[in-house]
Amino acid sequence: MKLVFCQLLSLCLFLNLSTVQANEHVIIYQLEKPNYRLEIESLPELPGNTKGSSEGANMIQYLGPAAQVFDEFFPGVVVETNSEWSNQVIRMTIYADEIELTPGLKSQILSDLAENGKGVIRIEESLKDIYCLSVADTKLYDKAIFKNNRGTVKSSSSGTDYLELKGYSLMEIADKLSEKIGFQYIYEGDANDKLKVDLDTHDLESIAESFGKAGVISTVCQKDFKKIIL
Repeated sequence: MKLVFCQLLSLCLFLNLSTVQANEHVIIYQLEKPNYRLEIESLPELPGNTKGSSEGANMIQYLGPAAQVFDEFFPGVVVETNSEWSNQVIRMTIYADEIELTPGLKSQILSDLAENGKGVIRIEESLKDIYCLSVADTKLYDKAIFKNNRGTVKSSSSGTDYLELKGYSLMEIADKLSEKIGFQYIYEGDANDKLKVDLDTHDLESIAESFGKAGVISTVCQKDFKKIIL
């Protein structure tokens, strides 16, 4: 009789624990498309500094505070948190036909979220003026290609009004400059050479003159920016 009672008690404790754990992991959003499925769970029982990621066969998973998870999955997209769950740890899992989550697939997921936010996720879009870089003088550009003859692969140096970069591609240079001055520069061309550039960052005109010495021009362009609101 004691044995039966203990077995029943153990079973009850197991079922109770399973119910608690199931309740702790609340699915707050699901989206399914022909080529992928996305699932977001809220894990309020985990500490706010919890963070991690894992990959499997046709699956990738991010774990951490909501803003950090979306920022990691959609780099370059502003994330704003307003809801209660957005301040909690979440687990976002994407099951996809593609082994790697390519930029094209990420762009599709972002567009699908804009159309199917279901009141949980909202995407705002706006046009902003930024600076687009392009190669205008190939002779000057070729002269700016970094000659790695001392074993240095990549180096950077910056001060109040200057930024010196060696071994960076034009896309990377645009990112570094944007980070330094707080105004966005982008390069979306095909050139991937590693360059050596010395940028006078005193003002936008000085920056343009510095790029000109490397055969690169900067022009004002408009870019569609997306903001994720959780």
